[in-house]
Amino acid sequence: MTGLAALALLWVSQETPVPESGPRDRIRAIRALTREGAPAIEKIAPYLSDGEATVRLEAAKAIGDIGTNRALDPLLKAVPDPDPEVANRAAAGIVNFYAPGYLKASASRAAGMAIEPWIEVRPEVVAALGKALSSDRDLGVRANMARALGVVRGRAALDDLHGALRSKDTSLIGESLIALEKIRDPRSAERVVFLFRDPDESVASRALELAGLLRAVEQVPEIESAYARSTSAKVQRAAILALALIGDPRGKPYFVQAIDHKDDGLRAAAAEGLGRLGDLESQPRLTQCLDEERKMPPRLACAFALAAGGRLEAGEASPLTILVGTLNSRAWRGVAEAYLAELARKKSVRTILEQAVGGANKDEKLAIARILGETGDSTTIPVLERLSRDSDSDVIETGMRALRALKARL
Repeated sequence: MTGLAALALLWVSQETPVPESGPRDRIRAIRALTREGAPAIEKIAPYLSDGEATVRLEAAKAIGDIGTNRALDPLLKAVPDPDPEVANRAAAGIVNFYAPGYLKASASRAAGMAIEPWIEVRPEVVAALGKALSSDRDLGVRANMARALGVVRGRAALDDLHGALRSKDTSLIGESLIALEKIRDPRSAERVVFLFRDPDESVASRALELAGLLRAVEQVPEIESAYARSTSAKVQRAAILALALIGDPRGKPYFVQAIDHKDDGLRAAAAEGLGRLGDLESQPRLTQCLDEERKMPPRLACAFALAAGGRLEAGEASPLTILVGTLNSRAWRGVAEAYLAELARKKSVRTILEQAVGGANKDEKLAIARILGETGDSTTIPVLERLSRDSDSDVIETGMRALRALKARL
């Protein structure tokens, strides 16, 4: 008997087995039960202990697809399943309860998902996912557990995610870094420094970006070293971006040098950094960038930098107008929204955005609602309530979600 077979035998012996019948018969029985909806979960759950992995997988799929709170306990018991497909499907079903759409999302879309801040995840869910991440098992399963922890913002599993960074598997490291980006715990900053030297540029650049997102001032010297040492344009961009996100004055010489670099990513990161520093000496160069730059990343970054420096005037060519107008661009709206969300931490910018709602189109309303939900205060509530009564159903839904997020913060 192989080690995997022995593990499976131990697994299925933990619960009373389903009465004997052929695997196909049991799968058909599961599919028939699924049509009963939530009440069928208790009837399907015993199949998660079946001796055949195909049957256990079908049970995990059925319970996850049915969903509801009833699905969590049986799926939690299936997360340690020795079969990778069963374990992955059980974890995905759990995450789908908290983040609807996760089960059907592509890998790239799932990587970008995260639950709303007001959603409370059961501690045993995070514990089960963290334990599976730290287990000595299939690397693909561990990577999926890291992704799941990111989506549910499993802060209690930080130690498990930090431990996964020591893996030699690039996919697992990458998923763990993405999860840490979503959790954003300052304790992660010092745990990623060693990855600045990783030979895989994707790992090194993501680790640098995480340090920037965490505003890791203590790591500025290591970030500077990474920039000076690397010959990878991707890593150098990530290093400058990290310095820009941190906004430490030690980054100014790098920003001044990179603002004229041939790489548009470096120019954009440099402009962001100068904006966060509020560097008045750079205003003429940033204004020139806004007027003459043809590449969207640096042009939007220069608009952000000028607005961050106090350029909040009205007008078609003003920095804020350019950023708000870009919310209508499918390709660049995400960048513009992120910049506006950061700028909206200032009451003066929020006031301008609130006033802009009256003449905004659908895309602008959607973005402004999300921004105000993230950055607003009690005076923002009437604006979001108005958006929650908009004539467009998408705006109504987004306005209500933003209002709920705002009230959860206050």
